[in-house]
Order: sequence, then C-alpha cells, then structure tokens
Amino acid sequence: MAFYELDSTALRALGKQLLPGRQLGTTGHFLGSVLGELGREDPVGKERLDSYLGALVPNALGVDERVEGRYSTVQVRFRAGTAGDGEEVFLRESLSEGTLLAAGVLTALFQPAAFAGRIPLIGIEEPETALHPAGVGAMYEALDDAAQRTQVIVTSQSSELLDNEYVKLEHVRAVANVDGVTYVGEIDAAGRTIVDKELMTLSELHRSGQMLPAQVGYPAPKH
Repeated sequence: MAFYELDSTALRALGKQLLPGRQLGTTGHFLGSVLGELGREDPVGKERLDSYLGALVPNALGVDERVEGRYSTVQVRFRAGTAGDGEEVFLRESLSEGTLLAAGVLTALFQPAAFAGRIPLIGIEEPETALHPAGVGAMYEALDDAAQRTQVIVTSQSSELLDNEYVKLEHVRAVANVDGVTYVGEIDAAGRTIVDKELMTLSELHRSGQMLPAQVGYPAPKH
C-alpha cells in the first residue's frame, strides 16, 4: 500500500534517477523519475494524466521529467501566445504549489507501479490542497478513473471535491467527532434520503453540515 501527504518542496526537489518499477515517495520525492517511466511504459496513461492536469491547472498542457546531469526533476508545459497556440516550459523553481501538488496527486494515481498491480491501495491526504475551487471537482474524476485499476482512499474536508457527476453515495464515508470519540461510516439514513430525493447534492449536504455517519447509539452532535 502507498499513502501520500504530498509536500511541494519534495515534489520540486532534484532526485536521483530511479531504476524502473520504483514508486513515488510518500511526500512526493522521485516525481520526475516516475513521470519519465510512465511516459516510456504507458504513453496513453501519461496522456491521460496530462489531460487531467489541464483540467485542474489553467493552461497547463502537461508535466514531464527533466533530467539535469545524473538527477531528475520536473517541468510543466503551459499554453502560450495570444492565440493560445504556443507552448512555454516552466522549470521546477517557477512552478506554483498548486501546480506541483496537482501533478503529484495525479502521478500517485497513475504511476506504473499502481497500474501493474504492485500497489493495491493508494491513500492521499487532502488531494485538493492549493487547487482553485473551480477546478477541485475535476479532481474527483481523476480519482474515479484511477479507482478502476486500484483501490483509492482520500481524506478531505472539501465540499467542492464532491461537486462532480461521478460522485456516488456509496463512495463516501462520513466522519464525526462527538465528545472526543470519532465515528466513521456510511452516510446516515436522513442524509441518504435528502440526496436520493434530490433535495441536495452530496456537496450541498456536506456544506450544510448534515453529512453524518450512520452509527447506532452515539449522542447527537451539540450545536
């Protein structure tokens, strides 16, 4: 299993080039090497990753490995020119935290080790961190896509992440802390009914504070 709490400093760092088959580091080390292997071993998967990056980061065309001597890092291609038909490459020092974190999450999801079955479960802490709210919903589509090949679990407090047509009730587990005790479970019957009757979407249910886990015997949250 692989669990990720990505850090922009690690994602931006120069790293040794890895032997094929290695996976992305927990905080994002070896991002460039993993991207390079993905491009060589699975060009279609790399195109899919680049497409999702474009949905998450305005004008982004793709993220690639950049080799500097014996070391590996990343660069991102952006659309440029008044007509948007040009291309400009930004090196690691010039990349924003949001761009790096988006690239890191997508690489964790689409890395060759996951698609080859060597990582049966991927866990990611708050994959929407530093993304513009308008693009967060698109992240869920990437998560759903990767989940067709390996199990994916994410933790999040973002209502925007749930604002996507791919989100289903059975995908979501709610968390509540009551009197120092944490409860995790499927959304309770009241919440499910609200969503089933289309009175609210899942994102609206979460935003309203009515997304609670179905548990027996715990006291109602204090307001």
